[in-house]
Amino acid sequence: MLSTPNGEQGKFYDLCKELGLVDGVAPENNFGMVKGWSIHWIDADMAIADGCPINMAEMRQLIQDDDIVNQEFYCIFLKSSGAWLPLELIQQAEDDGATILYPSGYHPRGDLYGGIDVGRVRDATIFWLKEKIGDVLWTRAVVDLHSMTFPEQAKLLAPMVRMTKRTAMDSTGMGIALFDMFNDPKNRENYCPGRVMGVNFAGSSRVRNEAKEKNRATSAQSDGSVNMKTDLAIKIKRSHEGAKERIPYDLQIRTELQAIKRVPTASGVTFDAPRVEVETAVAGGTARKSYAHADRFWAHALATYAADDGSVISTDFTAPQQPSAFTGSGGYL
Repeated sequence: MLSTPNGEQGKFYDLCKELGLVDGVAPENNFGMVKGWSIHWIDADMAIADGCPINMAEMRQLIQDDDIVNQEFYCIFLKSSGAWLPLELIQQAEDDGATILYPSGYHPRGDLYGGIDVGRVRDATIFWLKEKIGDVLWTRAVVDLHSMTFPEQAKLLAPMVRMTKRTAMDSTGMGIALFDMFNDPKNRENYCPGRVMGVNFAGSSRVRNEAKEKNRATSAQSDGSVNMKTDLAIKIKRSHEGAKERIPYDLQIRTELQAIKRVPTASGVTFDAPRVEVETAVAGGTARKSYAHADRFWAHALATYAADDGSVISTDFTAPQQPSAFTGSGGYL
């Protein structure tokens, strides 16, 4: 049986664990017989020493992900659990200068960017607004809308979206309906055609540096593209690791940002989260029990994606406008 590791899952992992091959170091009984199996544990360093022409410095630079390098080259099984954004990265980004509610009378110094993760009944629609000051993205508002029709959502969010230079939104499945409303060229007065870029979570993201990006995720495809959710997840983690994010301290935000797990699959990795129970307020209503599906994580990631000036989008923008009385908490005052 010959394989590289593929996460802490499946019969191959169970067998390797039984034979003592999951610790990331060559076993004492390497090349010997154990429980009827002839053990051959070989990592990249051993292969290089034996003449295999691999440049590991180049591999690390291309892949840009230590976990994947460890799994693909050093026989270390990718953990199937654990937050993709660990708490220490989230805490590092928390800053009193970041806000959940858009500050009254605030005049941005930098360009504003938005991210919208779309929900309708079971999940919330989350709008995440960021201001880019230098190379740092400061959160200015996190808006959650529960159990509202798409016309109601569009009406509430349009004043904020019109402020942005660019807003990236989930246009997968039912999200296409809200995306079409924002981009209706016949309704420029109420919405913002050309300002919103649709992102298909089920699709792929073309890489701009194919040699670098194609190899950094195991879900890379032969045409130089990567799975869209993988690309978003990697970009937002890189932004946090580079100390480019400033977010408000909020337990719900913490919970949802930590909810995303990287799960190994036969074709690479996927990023998803279980539903978590939250107490939330409907726009203009009272608190009630609801559920979230890491909606804030994806809105957060989409806003950072929108702030990437290399993104290919429409340039049919109108002049930004300030909202008059938007609270940032799901309604108007």
